[in-house]
Amino acid sequence: MHAPGPALRLHRRHERRSRASGRRYGYERSDTDWRAIADDPDIQVVSVVIANSLHLEVVRGLIEAGKHVLCEKPLSDTLASARKMADLAREASSVVRIGLTYRRQPGVAAIRDWIRDGTLGRVLHFSGRYWCDYGCNPMAPMSWRYKGPMGSGALADLGSHLTYLSEFLCGGITAVSGGAFATAIKERPVPLGAVVGHGLAAVSDRKETVENDDYAAFTAFFGETRGSLEVSRVAAGYPNGLDFEVFCENGAASFHQDTPSQVRLYLNDDHSGRNGYRTVNLGSDPLTWPVACRSMSPVSVSARTRVSPTRPGPSWRRSRKSRRRNPCPATHPSTKVSTTWKSSRPSPGRPRTTESR
Repeated sequence: MHAPGPALRLHRRHERRSRASGRRYGYERSDTDWRAIADDPDIQVVSVVIANSLHLEVVRGLIEAGKHVLCEKPLSDTLASARKMADLAREASSVVRIGLTYRRQPGVAAIRDWIRDGTLGRVLHFSGRYWCDYGCNPMAPMSWRYKGPMGSGALADLGSHLTYLSEFLCGGITAVSGGAFATAIKERPVPLGAVVGHGLAAVSDRKETVENDDYAAFTAFFGETRGSLEVSRVAAGYPNGLDFEVFCENGAASFHQDTPSQVRLYLNDDHSGRNGYRTVNLGSDPLTWPVACRSMSPVSVSARTRVSPTRPGPSWRRSRKSRRRNPCPATHPSTKVSTTWKSSRPSPGRPRTTESR
């Protein structure tokens, strides 16, 4: 990332890696002490992406220095520290936020809209899972992710995202029950050097005990709605497997992280014998295009657009480059647009999308 003013890369303990990371990503400065960032008047916004157990100290210092702060999730490795950070954020004169962003996925946003506008209606049951495989290799080196109290492992790392999404769709959690934790890999080898992210590293023959959870599950109560949530960091074959389903009074919908602009939708009022889950590709309707790509005002009409080439097209490689330069079919120089107009907008609440069974 390149931006005006001093750009920083913080690596708390390893000066050599700090300098290397700064050179790799084009940062102007690197520091090994967060206080240097807090004391610099030219720095206004700080992203905190260090070990969870260090968040409270650093975020408190940055808030006291008047910085705007984006803290990575989870807030901390203990509930007490997380509550203190929440209090600090509420009292801060600066903007203090946490890095939970999956609600911005098109599929998640669409499902929430359908719940709220009555297309799906009230949620009866939520089922979600977040499966990852970064910890499935027993030779993955020991790091801060595997240290800390039970609940600060997969539940905090992955469950924070899943819990947040469940509340985004179903409302606030009022109670939980049936919590289960498991540590599938009891020991991990000690690395010979620093560990960056989820990457593998050279390890020693010595091993240390894993202190927190590889797997966690619980039942959530959202008022009268119930939900089951399950997370794992040892789910081989799932690099980032966030999936959920909502079962509602008017139908159901499911979301898969590997296709964030696509959802599966079921509506109860479909004709008998033809109802069932369908795949809904979001954003294919001209009325959902960015403003620059709309050739007509969407105020009173609904459009279904078919694009056909006026002559045999160029090679696949060339056409792909052309589409990348000018992705809007309505303005593409080598296409013409044939448009069929309907006399009125679709019925309220019905998703206007391209569908395939």
